[in-house]
Amino acid sequence: FVAVASSTLVLAGVQTIVAGSEFADSPGCEAITGNLVHNCGFEGPSALGVPDQWTVVPAASGSDFGLFGAHTGDRAFGFGATGGLDDTVSQVISGTSPNHAYTLGFWLHTGGSIGTDFTASVTDSVSAATLASHSETNPPSGPYRLITMTFTTGANAPKISFAGADAPSFFQVDDVAVVPGSVSAPPFPLPTTTTVTVTPGASPIAHVRVAPASTTTNPFI
Repeated sequence: FVAVASSTLVLAGVQTIVAGSEFADSPGCEAITGNLVHNCGFEGPSALGVPDQWTVVPAASGSDFGLFGAHTGDRAFGFGATGGLDDTVSQVISGTSPNHAYTLGFWLHTGGSIGTDFTASVTDSVSAATLASHSETNPPSGPYRLITMTFTTGANAPKISFAGADAPSFFQVDDVAVVPGSVSAPPFPLPTTTTVTVTPGASPIAHVRVAPASTTTNPFI
């Protein structure tokens, strides 16, 4: 595996931090003005399937996650845990102001399996209080679609998290953005018709299994 910068894998209560090189690609989310998410498209080299600038907490059993099937760029983060527990990827967002409105936007691809779940959430990075959340259970298979959530920060930096389990297929998240203001329908400058098919058992670029606020200006243009 190739080492990365500032990636964290939390496994069995131990954090392994690996240092390495910079991003390799430029996904569409990097064109979004004011985007505060680092490595918003899960690009660049990775170690043990952990994307640069993100922290991954594998499911306690049946963990299965990887980097493949991009919306734009080369990679997305895929959730395919098989044991009924979720893999989680998260990032603390720096550069926000307390008590201000922000919008989280991301693209989600669903595999259509039965017995699946996906949750996106924004929490206070210190108190863990929930600021916004979006959950889906057993969604039908479909192409990438845009999901947005508006939240108001507290006294501390917000933490965005994505968690999911989807066997034998995968949930995939890509092109993540956090921007100032409350934007009800942000037209990301990204394609909206991309369809990604993930074949169970295929070898992705990186794959890990672990056995048993308000604005009138559109910042996305």
